[in-house]
Amino acid sequence: MTDFNALAGKRVFVTGGTGFIGSHLLDRLSEVGARVYAVSRDHQPDRSPAIRWYQADVAELPTTRTLFEAIKPHVVYHLASHVVGTRSVDAIVPTFQSNLMTTVNLLTVAQAVGCERFVLPGSLEEPSSGGTDVVPSSPYAATKWASSAYARMFHALYQLPIVILRVYMVYGPAQGDVKKLIPYVIRSVLNGDVPTFSSGQRPIDWIYVDDVVEALLASAL
Repeated sequence: MTDFNALAGKRVFVTGGTGFIGSHLLDRLSEVGARVYAVSRDHQPDRSPAIRWYQADVAELPTTRTLFEAIKPHVVYHLASHVVGTRSVDAIVPTFQSNLMTTVNLLTVAQAVGCERFVLPGSLEEPSSGGTDVVPSSPYAATKWASSAYARMFHALYQLPIVILRVYMVYGPAQGDVKKLIPYVIRSVLNGDVPTFSSGQRPIDWIYVDDVVEALLASAL
């Protein structure tokens, strides 16, 4: 098992801490003794003395710079994302602002201020090839693909220490989207209903949320 004692006392900045994976990550970082700072666009109550919350929008570059200069994080986890699978044109601007713009802002400020590690979770929705004939399947997929490309550029051109994780389908306690396969089937069985499935033609790997969190922590070392 990986020893995460090296994270004790480290200043760790987390976006998306109110989300499914993010909330589990905050708890685990607190357990290993990290000094945790989280940001949300909405006011968050102080649920734990080990976590300090900021109310801000990292889609705004000056705000992001102010946060970095105040926290001076050793490690950055950028989990905040507008997760939608729709192909509707209405999703283009929200996903661009929440996914790509926030990523570029955080990378830009991290390069200027400095950090020991920048961890960016990618998505299974990203195209696996960079060929000219590859087209992202949705606005969400396009923004995640572009975010990973910017991260690779910042690493190659500016030597920003970046780790990109390709996160697949996650399940576990406190999952808000109960339409996902595993929570949907469990709830259907508990309610005495027969679950309805799709064609099953798309192969997907499912991973338990605690395993994802352990991978995120290991990526900071």
